[in-house]
Amino acid sequence: IESKINDVTQITSNDEFFQIFEITGLDSLKYLKTRWGECVDFSENESGEFIVAISSIFYSDSAGNNLGAVIIYKYDNTTNIWSIMGQTITGENDGDECGISISLNENGNIIAIGESGYSNNDGRVRIFEYDNTTQTWVQKGQDIDGINSSRFGSCVSLNDSGLILAIGAIAAVLGDLGDPSGEC
Repeated sequence: IESKINDVTQITSNDEFFQIFEITGLDSLKYLKTRWGECVDFSENESGEFIVAISSIFYSDSAGNNLGAVIIYKYDNTTNIWSIMGQTITGENDGDECGISISLNENGNIIAIGESGYSNNDGRVRIFEYDNTTQTWVQKGQDIDGINSSRFGSCVSLNDSGLILAIGAIAAVLGDLGDPSGEC
């Protein structure tokens, strides 16, 4: 599947730069309704290709409502086309909020995805690695699950190699304080 992102407008003022794009080749109404862009991360791999991951926690399909989803694109410098890398990664249950947080490693071939609504807001994080042979995202290891409605996975951050992961849980309760003390 290919889509093209056309540069529509560039705005520069006081050292700030904004760029507005038009995406063609997608069902625009479907993507607008699901508020794509809830979370965005990008990287540049060793070949100089740009990789961008875009999420929507409100994505729904026949499997359920507000599953959430993440789509990863790679920019081809030769054709100036953004192509989808592999499959769309979605939550598995109503309210999972897959993509509430996302983090790519430096090469853009490993992604951590937070799902803070999973299992009655216990939350979870899944990690995927891109397989160039099959051109799919393959889960690495097991799910990392939260507990006690902690909204585990509300923040994720991978280091450059993708081997170290930090995870936030915004509703975690620490010790006997009785206060939600988790922060991102």
